[in-house]
Amino acid sequence: MARHSVDVETFTASGAPYWVVPISLDGVGFRVLLDTGANDLGLFAPRGSKPFKFVRSETIAHDSAAGEQKAFAMPPMILVLNDGKFKNQVAVIVGEAPGALREIDGVLGPTVLGITRIELDWEQKCLRWDTQ
Repeated sequence: MARHSVDVETFTASGAPYWVVPISLDGVGFRVLLDTGANDLGLFAPRGSKPFKFVRSETIAHDSAAGEQKAFAMPPMILVLNDGKFKNQVAVIVGEAPGALREIDGVLGPTVLGITRIELDWEQKCLRWDTQ
């Protein structure tokens, strides 16, 4: 079992704090919200000066709180989370970020990375995790 960690920043929306994690997909940096209830990596549609340099592979249907939306599955890439490297990670590009989430690039569910244990250290603003 391998032990990893990364410093995080907090993000407040609707009065609640959330954790924002820096990741890299094939060398392009993103700031994603850590969502322990999510099973995937979802990136919000590009806006402004941060267009995606990736080729979209296929259009898929995506159910969200706002109803069914079009989403684009990305080809497998290498995802880097500080000292952890995860090969063949697939991301889904969904619609634009909702109002409160416009400051971040997407949402990451730790299970998509094979994370088996997660520790949130609020005092040191550090995320630690184990993988097999």
